Amino acid sequence: EALGFIIDLPGYGYAKAPDEVVEKWQENTQDFLQQRIETGNLQRVYVLIDARRGLSLFDTSILSWLDEAQCDYTIILTKCDTVRRPQIIK
Repeated sequence: EALGFIIDLPGYGYAKAPDEVVEKWQENTQDFLQQRIETGNLQRVYVLIDARRGLSLFDTSILSWLDEAQCDYTIILTKCDTVRRPQIIK
């Protein structure tokens, strides 16, 4: 039996798609997470943040929403090897 699953959610972060499509993906992402929180099937969310871009407005709103939903999450910086240390510290 599986101990858990890792799910890559489309449209979260950078996506080459029309704004309306990305907005729908983001809405679906929030609905998906809400359903999992309500059923108790969500243990933790891993939020991948591109170190070159930093937090977006959507990232900030999702983190706030996760806080309000009392859902545990971990922020993971990606692409750290392409950014100089002083930039990451910012």
